[in-house]
Amino acid sequence: MQVGTPPNPIAVFPAKHPKIGPLSVWALERRPSSLGEVVGVRLAIDEILNDDFSNYDVHLPFDQRAERVTRDVVRFLDQLFADQLLFWRSLDEAGRRGWRERGAAGHSEPLVLDDRTYQTYVWSGPLVIWRATPAILNRGRIHDERERHIVRSRLDDAGPNGFTATERELAERLLADYESEHGK
Repeated sequence: MQVGTPPNPIAVFPAKHPKIGPLSVWALERRPSSLGEVVGVRLAIDEILNDDFSNYDVHLPFDQRAERVTRDVVRFLDQLFADQLLFWRSLDEAGRRGWRERGAAGHSEPLVLDDRTYQTYVWSGPLVIWRATPAILNRGRIHDERERHIVRSRLDDAGPNGFTATERELAERLLADYESEHGK
């Protein structure tokens, strides 16, 4: 780990895998907002993550707010280094990205509302290239409203990104099963 001084990152952890990039942590800072003074820390992992851990509880003293942010950042780092966080980044020009906790089951699907193609990662390295509809069709089940929305959108797409006849038939059956099960 390298240690720096503000405005540069105060800590830079070397990448565990060359395709991930280093983790940079900036110092706790106070920023004005429309709600009052925000207390936060910024973290970045190359092009995969750029996130703020902030506290907006303006009714609390600075020390308590700083303690909460610090606790959140330490928890995040513990989970990161244990590969308990999943990251994703879209492969298209939109560059959409996000992260989630993987939980005990080691979930490896991004929480997205679109059918873009994503590279998934954990701290120790890249995982798979992932896209919602192939994952749903291969699984043979729609899990939630988010997935129902994605499948419905693809069914409505008559263009070059639409389903093949076989995929369309399966998607329609899965959608009907989900809607029947959930009273839609």
